[in-house]
Amino acid sequence: MTRKDYQLIAKVLADAPDAGGVDGLLNWGATCRYMARELANDNPRFNTVTFLDACGFDMAFGKQWRTEY
Repeated sequence: MTRKDYQLIAKVLADAPDAGGVDGLLNWGATCRYMARELANDNPRFNTVTFLDACGFDMAFGKQWRTEY
């Protein structure tokens, strides 16, 4: 996959409609993390932090999530 592909996936996830409330946010976050894990397994040079940032993790969860990666 190319950087353009990763950017498209991140944009789609960032634009995903809110499923509602805290549960929806947590499900969205889990989906983004799962996608990042699978993309990282596919490409050892994949940057998980950059991808999750592009998905909108900073806006959704603040910057503290970055310490997990």
